[in-house]
Amino acid sequence: MEGLLQDGLTSSSALMLAALCAAACGSSAPTNPSTTGPKILCPAAPVPVPASSNAGLAVTYGAASVSGGAPSVRTSCLPASGSTFPVGSTTVVCTATDAQSRSDSCTFPVVVEPFVPPKIPTIAATTFAAFGDSITWGEDGIPPVVCGPNTNDFAIAPQLVHPYNRVTSPGPYPAVLETSLKGRYVNQSSQIVVDNLGKPGETTYGDGTTPAVSRFRTETSGLSTLGTRYQGVLLMEGTNDIFYGNDDAKIAAAVANLGSMIEDAKSRGIRVFLATIPPMVPGGVRACGNHEVAPLNDGIRALAAQKGVALVDVYASLGASYQQYIGSDGVHPNQAGYVKIASIFFDALTAAFETARRPSRALQ
Repeated sequence: MEGLLQDGLTSSSALMLAALCAAACGSSAPTNPSTTGPKILCPAAPVPVPASSNAGLAVTYGAASVSGGAPSVRTSCLPASGSTFPVGSTTVVCTATDAQSRSDSCTFPVVVEPFVPPKIPTIAATTFAAFGDSITWGEDGIPPVVCGPNTNDFAIAPQLVHPYNRVTSPGPYPAVLETSLKGRYVNQSSQIVVDNLGKPGETTYGDGTTPAVSRFRTETSGLSTLGTRYQGVLLMEGTNDIFYGNDDAKIAAAVANLGSMIEDAKSRGIRVFLATIPPMVPGGVRACGNHEVAPLNDGIRALAAQKGVALVDVYASLGASYQQYIGSDGVHPNQAGYVKIASIFFDALTAAFETARRPSRALQ
């Protein structure tokens, strides 16, 4: 009996030992599960933006943040940052999934506003006459003669009229201005013209044979080179009136003559843009009238205000470093000067006449 009992106990103990061994000595214990799954926080929704075209807009947004979950945690957002989003509101879904396949998600909107076609600028007037003397014509400033103690009356001293040399590229200010206007108002380029009506040697009272006011009336009442009526005239004249700098009385006469031209243009419905004359460089071989430029321009400014026309202050706009724009004779602009004068008139014309409209669908 004792043997049997002993054997029985031994068998029972053996079974218990075997069970304990199986539990303790088997494969490694499983990883303790995470108490919480992943939590995802979406980035702030981007500010609504207009589409760059009818196809929508590529939008970049921030990264989502994740906490908790069993590593490693995978995150994704669809549509992805940088994708092209269509016009309207698109819901982005961001999801986080951990190693135990537990997941969390959040959403935020990406709003793309409708595409707004850019405005195409237009100009209400397209036909201009540039009226003036050799500065309008485009003389290059090479001085075959000097001013000296003489008279500026070309009827008395016709021998002072010389073969004029003209700037060529990009050319006198009217040509440069026309190119600039066509470049901005591309849909009207075939209608835009700035005709050069400059006449070398002319004063505001004429060239000794034809009164300037008469030429002004004849030239500006005719048709442009495009066969259209002039809508605006760019008037810059008076340099030759003070060329020799020996007759201050000619300043008042020049202002009066410019006033007659303005009244003539206004009577025919033509907008006048009255310009001051460029400065002369003291000491220049043809700049004898340099000390009379400022008082003449003062008279021109007062005339513009009196007549209610636009003032184009070329003199002031050339600035303190104006000498860089004047050629070797001290009077006529160099090529950089003509380009600068064109830009001054360009600003005046766009300010006066520019309008804008949305392009048609065919242009989008």
